[in-house]
Amino acid sequence: MHKLLIIVFLFVGFFSKAQQNYFETNYQIGAFSSGISLQQAYDGSGNFLSEEYKENFISNLSKENSILIDHEFSMKYARNRWGFALENHITASIIYPEDLVKLTLNGNTPYLGETLSFADLSLDIVHYSEFKVEYQAKENVYVSLSYLAGHQFAVIDVKKADFYTSETGETISYDIETEAHFSDSNEISKNLFAINGSGMSVGVSYNKPIGKGKFNIKVSDVGFIKWNEETSNLNISNEYEFNGIEINDLADINDSIIENELEELNIDSDETIAETYSYWLPYRIQASYIQDVKSEIIDEVIIGLEYRNKIYHKPRLNLDLHKHYKKHEFVLGYHILGVEHSGFQFAYKFHGEKSEFKLFSKQINYLDAKYVYGTHIGIGIKRLF
Repeated sequence: MHKLLIIVFLFVGFFSKAQQNYFETNYQIGAFSSGISLQQAYDGSGNFLSEEYKENFISNLSKENSILIDHEFSMKYARNRWGFALENHITASIIYPEDLVKLTLNGNTPYLGETLSFADLSLDIVHYSEFKVEYQAKENVYVSLSYLAGHQFAVIDVKKADFYTSETGETISYDIETEAHFSDSNEISKNLFAINGSGMSVGVSYNKPIGKGKFNIKVSDVGFIKWNEETSNLNISNEYEFNGIEINDLADINDSIIENELEELNIDSDETIAETYSYWLPYRIQASYIQDVKSEIIDEVIIGLEYRNKIYHKPRLNLDLHKHYKKHEFVLGYHILGVEHSGFQFAYKFHGEKSEFKLFSKQINYLDAKYVYGTHIGIGIKRLF
């Protein structure tokens, strides 16, 4: 990590005498949920969950539900056509099926004779740093090339997981197929920025004026990280049927009975293999149209779209209204789809003579906890030279 910082500062020093350049830094962190609101989390924090609470909780879910935690820090120096950036990313994405929540809240009794499926349950966590070089190839075309330093990652993908309880409740069976990959965790407590893999990514953006507006499209994070030979790789495939344990005398209960039953599980899994693994980043596609508006209330209207592979089931759409007042800029928007439920977003910018400050949030539904499905805050500072 410190080596990447040195490289960035060398570039900054080299170009410090140039005209028309700037340095900016941004930080943002957020947590979003598609199916669990702040009100539900608070109501469920007690020891007793009523049947009404369980029914309302489950009715709010879809077949596939998501939880996303996003953290990003960046520093960028730009001069004319060139830009150099150092970024750090932590992304954790969890996708869980409705049937898993049903079984957790209600147990298996209400689902006698039914097969519950936990397929598509997945966990995807990655932490990496990125050194990016950007170049303005044409007036309206920008390209980027990045070196990626992988720190930690973990991927669990449940391809098949069927859970069945017989109509009489006498037998329980399951059929599971899953794979997991995770980086060496021995160094986490010692060095969170230990380099356990490396890779590269590319990006491109294009903008075009259309009448009194402008169209923008950007494709980024198209790349991979190849993790080192200490990466653990595991595949599990197993079928099992539990018929209960027959005990004629309570005095006969002992550890050997349980141990024998556990041996019957006979989990068919490959041994954990330590070898390299190539992890593909969730690529991102962003598009927007900015339209100038002659109004005392607003100056611009922006329609935006964002899609993140492996994270968004459907593209996130937003509509933003911009207003400039002297050195201040205010943005109020509304978003739908993506991970979290529909809601408002906000941004504020202060434009000084040579400095800029911004504060923004993708989730500001804080007036009613029933409509809060996430939290997010971002801050940025820009200095012109």
